[in-house]
Amino acid sequence: MSSRRSAIPSDSLLQLRQRLDRLPPKSPERANQIAATAQLYGISVTTVYRALHL
Repeated sequence: MSSRRSAIPSDSLLQLRQRLDRLPPKSPERANQIAATAQLYGISVTTVYRALHL
């Protein structure tokens, strides 16, 4: 499992984190960004949130 820590490349995860940091905490755009990333990589929204918290 450690060999496949995240399906999202680390640079993409960093860019997503930077975009989210520029948005207000309750902005609906945050959910849109997460959903778009999940769809792009064919993973669940939950997986994206987990990757952001690692």
